[in-house]
Amino acid sequence: VNSTDGTVNLGTVSQNQLINSTTGTGGIQLVGVNSTLAGVFTGNTINLDPVNNANAGPGFLLQSTDGVVDVTIGGTAAADRNTFSRSVRAGIGVDLSGSGTATLNIINNLITTVTDDLDNNTIYDGDGISVALIGSLGATNSTVRLVQSEITGNEIGSFTNSVLGLDGSGIAILAREDTAIDELLVSSNLIGQVGQDIGDDHAGIEF
Repeated sequence: VNSTDGTVNLGTVSQNQLINSTTGTGGIQLVGVNSTLAGVFTGNTINLDPVNNANAGPGFLLQSTDGVVDVTIGGTAAADRNTFSRSVRAGIGVDLSGSGTATLNIINNLITTVTDDLDNNTIYDGDGISVALIGSLGATNSTVRLVQSEITGNEIGSFTNSVLGLDGSGIAILAREDTAIDELLVSSNLIGQVGQDIGDDHAGIEF
């Protein structure tokens, strides 16, 4: 979904499968400029194929500039769990810039095998979940706010199998310029086999 000066309320996007994708740039994508983006994503399976697709990207990508975001990825019921595997740059990547507010709930998802594309021009390092409040391209600093959000109950990487691990951090949170994070709950996530991209500093949870 791409929106400029629009309102996009997707309702529920559920039980979709993208398996062994050899074309395209990723799994689920929402991109908005001066727009409202809303939706609930449950029970989807995104299995990318970076070996045979040089353009493969995040399993879930949300980018908002000067917008309002209210998005839930996953849920508390077992059937709500999304599965993201073999993603590039991030399993779930969220970029917020400019002005506006965002409420983001990432709950009970399974994220495995995330690789770093080694592109220094991006904010991503092969993280399981990356949420970044980043700088604006304009002369004015970004002021976007992440409010009343949670990252809970996710299973990221693997405790026993390095193939299912991550090049980057399990969860990476970044805030720059005049952005703000208010009431973010990060709890009950299971994170294993992170930081396999030797040479970069990574952690289970990185703020």
